[in-house]
Amino acid sequence: MNNESERVTLSIEGMGCGGCAAKIESRLKQVAGVGAAAVSFDQAEATVEYDPAQTDRIALVALLAEDGYAIAVSSASPNAAG
Repeated sequence: MNNESERVTLSIEGMGCGGCAAKIESRLKQVAGVGAAAVSFDQAEATVEYDPAQTDRIALVALLAEDGYAIAVSSASPNAAG
């Protein structure tokens, strides 16, 4: 990840169990440009840090929507790392 990374929190509807959260986290981590992904079943959300030169929020949302989840962006911001 470079200093220009961004962080987005996605609300996820449709996770049925912790296994779903693990599957989503694994899928997100496979996306080129994603440096970190953490999914919480209890909070029904994913936090993803990514390189905007390689992917974007739209692609992340589309990936999860393809799997049948309803996704909304809760928050997004440039990463403060630097």
